[in-house]
Amino acid sequence: MSVRNQVQPKPQTNWSDIAKSDVVIEKLHLLTTNPKVLAKEGYVFEPLTEHEIWAKNRCQNCGQRLKKYRPPVGGTDYKREEDLLTFEDDQVASGDEQGARILTAEEEHAIECAKAAQSTIRQKHLCFFHDSQTFKGVYQCCGGRFNTQGCCSEVTHVACDLDEVRAEWLYHKTPEPVIAQHNPQSLPTRGRGQSRGRRGGRNRYVNAHASNEPAPPAKRNGKDIRTVVALDCEMGTSTVGNTPLIRLSLVDFFTRVPLIDRLVAPTVEMAHYNTRYSGVTFSAMRNAIRNNEAIRGTDAARAQLFKFVDGNTFIVMHGGSSDLTALRMIHPAERIIDTHILETYDQDVKDQKLKKSLKDVCERRCGIQVQNAKLGNGRDAGHDSLEDAMGAREIVCAWLKEIPDL
Repeated sequence: MSVRNQVQPKPQTNWSDIAKSDVVIEKLHLLTTNPKVLAKEGYVFEPLTEHEIWAKNRCQNCGQRLKKYRPPVGGTDYKREEDLLTFEDDQVASGDEQGARILTAEEEHAIECAKAAQSTIRQKHLCFFHDSQTFKGVYQCCGGRFNTQGCCSEVTHVACDLDEVRAEWLYHKTPEPVIAQHNPQSLPTRGRGQSRGRRGGRNRYVNAHASNEPAPPAKRNGKDIRTVVALDCEMGTSTVGNTPLIRLSLVDFFTRVPLIDRLVAPTVEMAHYNTRYSGVTFSAMRNAIRNNEAIRGTDAARAQLFKFVDGNTFIVMHGGSSDLTALRMIHPAERIIDTHILETYDQDVKDQKLKKSLKDVCERRCGIQVQNAKLGNGRDAGHDSLEDAMGAREIVCAWLKEIPDL
């Protein structure tokens, strides 16, 4: 890496120290938010419905959202635009004129677009795309950047396989600890002089959704579960327009020890790594994969996260709906602390219409500067997810100081 592209060293930040106590845990309960408010901010608490999965479908070529594609009324069979052209003709030919289904507005619009595309007078191409992969943000077919119009075109869009979309947008709930229940028949009451029974008994943590996700690693145990953690993720952009996870950072709230801080190698074809904001470069990801330092895929990253997080863990984030979405993770609302939402409760922020970005809130409320790293050429080096997680933790520490001890 050249000197111009190297990140300039920053002065060491003095993060706050906070000790774990019952009083602090009670204060953290006060900083959680109503589930309805979290849902408005984009948090997901239930698996996606079939209609929401259809809405996630994109074109295989250009990555555009296929808004006019909707599930049929009588089932889940997929109909493309060219198939809709012969829908009415097939109904009439089969003698089912009275029982023919009335087309919706979206289907009528798709028919008009297909007719215009097949017309010999006016050819209307709806899909423009590049037919090659990118290398350092440049398409090999025409040398264009990611935001340039495609050099190839098709008459209609080609939707992705619905089963693949359903598998990609499958959310997994945070595993809950198993509560040991006393059974008088199997575990008799111990009296004076009697033995303790089976030794070594302790709570076992299992995945509540084992049918949807592989079993967690054997190394996972109750000792690794943390009470409070700070989380931040970085996302890139795939060739079909989705934002897969590319970096995961997790910090213990009380000890400030980084639990996870690794790049995540995406399992889909990437258009770019959004380096301007994520700070992840093509060369950094390539070296991490070659040296076996990157986590392979979102599922593996989520499994690593579940080693330290269960349903009773408080997760501190700043605008964390996108982070949990990238992880395809559902966490209980009563254990989510979003510092971006906390700032909306401050009356001074409302009156003065102050910015609520992580950089502005840390500087205004905590006196700490984050997201200000520079390259050798003076440009921004992008975000550091570990620093952002510590910044969200620092904001919560400031809020905890304002709550009186009862």
